[in-house]
Amino acid sequence: MPRLVRSRLSEMIEQCLAHTQRGDERYYSDKLLFELQKGKVTVVGTNGHCLLICYLELPTEYEVSAIIPHDVAKVAAKHKGPLTIAQDDDPPHNKWLVLEGKKKRQLALEAYIGPKPFPDYHKVVERELVPNTKVGINGQQLMDALKLCKTMAGDGNAIRLDAQDGAVSLLSSSPDLGECRYEVENPVVKGAKVSIGYNITYLQNYAKFHTEDRIWFDILDPGVATHIYVDGLDDRFVLMPVRL
Repeated sequence: MPRLVRSRLSEMIEQCLAHTQRGDERYYSDKLLFELQKGKVTVVGTNGHCLLICYLELPTEYEVSAIIPHDVAKVAAKHKGPLTIAQDDDPPHNKWLVLEGKKKRQLALEAYIGPKPFPDYHKVVERELVPNTKVGINGQQLMDALKLCKTMAGDGNAIRLDAQDGAVSLLSSSPDLGECRYEVENPVVKGAKVSIGYNITYLQNYAKFHTEDRIWFDILDPGVATHIYVDGLDDRFVLMPVRL
C-alpha cells in the first residue's frame, strides 16, 4: 500500500470544506474532489456559487482520483497529525485517508468511474483571464470589514466593493438597518473603476484562512466570476458576484 504523506493536506481539506453546502440536491455540493496527477495533489470544494481549488506539489508516480465524503472531510480537517493518502495495490483499488497518531484510523474515500461528478474546474482556472481591475486588500482588514458590514446587510447578506483611483470601500445596506461603509487602508488598485457585489459569507469563508496575507481580486466584469488568491500559493477561489 503506497503512502503519500503531507501535513498541508488537512489544511487544504479544511479550507475546501468551508465552501461546500449540505442539504443541496447536487451530488458534489457536500463533498470534495481529490486528485493526484502529474506530481500534484488537487482538492476542490464547491457549492455551485463559489469554488475553491487547492494545490500541493507532491512528486510521485502514483495517480489517484476519488471523492472525499463530507463526514470524512470533517474528521480529516480537525486532525492535527500527519495525513496519508493510501491506495491498495490489489483490486478493487480501495483508497483511504489514513489519520496517523496514537491510534491510526483509516477513512474510506469514494471511487468514481467515468465522467467526474464535479464541475470541470480546469475550464475555470486554465482559461486566460485578463482582469479589467485588480484589487489587493489586507486579509485582516477584509475580515474586519466583512464582520462589520454583515451586521447591516440584512437578509441580502451582500457587500459592495467600490474601487477607483487607489481607493477601496466596502458597503452594505438594508432598508430596515441603514448603511455601513468601510474604507480600506492602503489598498492596491490597478485598472478600471469598478463596483461589484459579493456574498459576505462566501468571502468570509475564504478570508478567515488568510488574515496575514494580501488578498487579490482579479475582476473582469461585475457579471463574471472573480478570481481571488494570495501571493505564494497557486490556490484559486472563484466567486460569482451578486446583483445589488
